[in-house]
Order: sequence, then C-alpha cells, then structure tokens
Amino acid sequence: MAHNRFQKTIKAVKDKTAMSIAKVSTTTTIETEIEIKVEKATRHDSHPSDDKHIRDILILTTPTSSSFSRQPITTCVSTISRRLNKTRNRNVVLKTLILIHRLLPLRGGHSVRGGGFLCNQERSWEFSSFVRSFARYLDQRVGFRMRERRKRKEKKKKKKKNGPTPAREISTKMILNRSEQQLEMLERFIDCKPMGLAKGDPLVAITMYPLMKEGRHIYSNLKEMMAILVERFIQMEISYCIKVHDLFTSLSKKFKEFTTLHDWCNTVGIGKPSSDYPTIVEDIT
Repeated sequence: MAHNRFQKTIKAVKDKTAMSIAKVSTTTTIETEIEIKVEKATRHDSHPSDDKHIRDILILTTPTSSSFSRQPITTCVSTISRRLNKTRNRNVVLKTLILIHRLLPLRGGHSVRGGGFLCNQERSWEFSSFVRSFARYLDQRVGFRMRERRKRKEKKKKKKKNGPTPAREISTKMILNRSEQQLEMLERFIDCKPMGLAKGDPLVAITMYPLMKEGRHIYSNLKEMMAILVERFIQMEISYCIKVHDLFTSLSKKFKEFTTLHDWCNTVGIGKPSSDYPTIVEDIT
C-alpha cells in the first residue's frame, strides 16, 4: 500500500514538473498553452482525461478567419510525439493515443507515428497488446487519410469537381482498390479487440467507444462497395471476377470477427445499444 502511494506521488511530481518545464521552455503564449494542455490531457493517473483539455487543444490549433499559422499545429504534433517517445507509462501512452485519435478528424494531414515508443515492461501483456494494436490502427488511418488528401490535391490540379465521387460512378478497378484499403482498415480495427485483463480497463473502454463507431463506418463502406460489385459481376472480365471472389472470401471471415467484437461491445455496455449498435446482418454467401 505504501509502495502504491509512493508511485502515485512520483507520477504526480512528474506531471507537475513537465508542465513547469513547458512554461519556461516555449517562446509564445499559444505554444506554452498547447504543451501544458497536452501534459494535462495525458497525466500518469488511471483516470480518464478531462475532455476540456482536449477541446482546448482543438481550439488552440484551429486557424482563425483573420490569420493562419501552422505553428500551433506543429507545436501540438511535436509535443505529442515527444510525449510518446519519452514515456514508459502505460496510462500516458494510451491517453496520448486517445488524444491523437480525437485530433485526427481535423488534423489528419499531419502524421503522428506511434510504432516505436512502447515499452516491453508492462505487467499486463494484454494491455500492452491492445495499445500496440491501437497504435497500428491509428498509423494506418493516418496513412489512409494522407493518401486521400493527395488524391484530392491532384483532382484540384486537374480542375476536376470538388467533393468525393459517388461510389457507383467509380470504375470497378477503383472500387476493388478502395475495398482492399478498407479491408486493411477493418483488419487493423479487429486487432484492437481487448483481451484478458484489458477488457475491464476503464481507459480501454473509453478508447473502444469512438473506435467502434469508426469500425461500423468501415463496415458500411465495405457493404456499399460489395453491393456495387455484385451488380457488375456478370459483366466483369474474368480477371476481375477472380479478384472479387478473393475479396469476398476475405470479407466473409472478417465480417464474422467484426460481428463478434461488435456484439461484445454491446454486451459490456460500450455505447448505447439502441442507437450505437443496430443489428449487423451477414449476408455474404
């Protein structure tokens, strides 16, 4: 008991020291605020991060209508990366990944890689495995978003219309490519299924809530593209028919694994069953 109190005290001192260093090591007020907010959002304790700190980071890194500067975003990215590279505490690691996950929708063009920071000294290998899988999922998602961003830039250069092209107007080859990319994302998502002791961890549960929503979005995208491929199947060339068959075989297995994870989240109460977990129908034959 005394040892646990000592450990908590040490962690609290580390957090306060990090915030004090941030106050004296940055050059502008905004940079200081961002670094302090990142430290507060990724404390060493096992309690969930205060959502206020994450909202403040979003506000501080959002360009205003009167001026645009990339410095706040650059400061945020470098602070988060430094936090990951330095820490060996599992709570700090997962809270930092949760922060990255929250920032991705608005800051998705900035790659924050998380593959090489995790320590091998976790008491619970299940927790460590979950964190690694979550980091790989985020890494894959950042890469996917950056590729999509490059494609949009190329379209603008060619003076094509803005906005995503409806799936039914895309060539069969492109739909197959997108389906394979979405399948990779689904595989990364399924790998995030908590095991053993990680199932009962409150930080893991908090992580899984928005993650499950994204998993459902990936699932819906794949179902839409599958429906289009089925409609076109009779008129396809033999080479495309073989690719579609191989794709559907892989999807059949992954959809079953997705359903298992989906049902588990519903059972343990991650999210609201009435709205977040409509019935999953597997109709691949």
